[in-house]
Amino acid sequence: MQNAYSKLLCVDDEPEILVSLKRLFRGIGIQIDTADGGKEALEKIETSEYDVIISDMRMPKMDGATFLQHAQESQPEAKRILLTGYSDQDSTIRAINNGKIFSYVNKPWSNNDLREIVMSAIAEKYAETELSLVTENSTQEKTLLESKNIHLLSQMELTNSELELANHEADQTKKELTNSHHNTIKTLSSLTNSRVSVTQSFNEQVILQSVFLGKKLALKENTIRDLRYAAYLYQVGKITLPESVIDTPYYQLDDQARDVYEQYPSAGADILEPLGFLPQAADMIRQHRQDYASQEIPQDQNIHSLIPIGARILRIITDYNCLLHGMYSELRYSQQNAVSYLKSYAGKKYDPEIMKQFELLLPELEQLQSNIKEQPLTLQELTEGMVASRDIFSACDVLLVSKGTRLTRTIIETMAIYQKRSPKALAIFVLRHPPEAAHNDE
Repeated sequence: MQNAYSKLLCVDDEPEILVSLKRLFRGIGIQIDTADGGKEALEKIETSEYDVIISDMRMPKMDGATFLQHAQESQPEAKRILLTGYSDQDSTIRAINNGKIFSYVNKPWSNNDLREIVMSAIAEKYAETELSLVTENSTQEKTLLESKNIHLLSQMELTNSELELANHEADQTKKELTNSHHNTIKTLSSLTNSRVSVTQSFNEQVILQSVFLGKKLALKENTIRDLRYAAYLYQVGKITLPESVIDTPYYQLDDQARDVYEQYPSAGADILEPLGFLPQAADMIRQHRQDYASQEIPQDQNIHSLIPIGARILRIITDYNCLLHGMYSELRYSQQNAVSYLKSYAGKKYDPEIMKQFELLLPELEQLQSNIKEQPLTLQELTEGMVASRDIFSACDVLLVSKGTRLTRTIIETMAIYQKRSPKALAIFVLRHPPEAAHNDE
């Protein structure tokens, strides 16, 4: 990746912020332009192409979400990053939906975090450009080769080999890209985690257990994919809750506050539905708190047709983990007590057949989770698909890879560049067999 040709546009109405951003990216081969508002920035976009655009949320006349929406329409290939405060969450969601932002960063930001996000955005933009060129060359080559009147069998075999090689290169490059849908999911998940106090291990367990149970129930691949998305984002609606509710343990909430809290599944689905590519996952999230024997379901209706199976799985998995982590009471439940509690409500809160399968699969699931171990590896031992179990820093304490990032070939090659510049080996810890995550699917 050649940063020497990367162009960055920084947009903010505060001159000192623009100075800070220019200082942050000075000396690392990035050309930096600045604009003091959306109007000036749009004028610059008309005459120059940018790899990355950073915009503040709160600006007079045109806010960051509106500007980034216009920027997306003018330069859809550019990666857009929003600087925002905790009080701007509604606008952040609007920017995710309309501006298709690559990421958002809370103010005040960490220099290491912001630098890493921008470098990741440049790497992805570079990979997408490379894919476009490879695909274009492949198409041109295919057209040229097909136009030739080749009669000899050996020549035909050579032509096919060339086409296969070109297509293979395009496929390989495509695998390195982070799908824009996955970027949106990752951004929403990050926004949720900034507000909801749960550990990464809790989220990983919910995702792993939900997908594992779905596969054992022989669900279709599309349903498992949507279940994975739902498990990844089921708490996104909590960002709409008042701090007094979200920061209080559930068992300490009064009846009125609990009524407010129970609105988060619908709020989450309302956030996801405008995205357009998560309708089934949004429906699972909307109904995952629905009781199996809810009185709201007409008696002449089939409950299985009204509550998606993904929602019924998610209800069991989330409640099970909440009991283990002490989220529903002052005391943490043991595994045995948690299962006993769930079984006592089978047919009432929980689907009895899914509950039965979950109980039978628990030993196998525990074994699967025990196989997910952190391991220290050298750069040469890394392979695509591994997940960083700790932050990875360069010798100069530049954050290269955040904990929880799934490694791609581009990321590994970027680390190799830093490694060549340093006499000290990078400290790399990864999960060889990471839990299923939302960005696994293409």
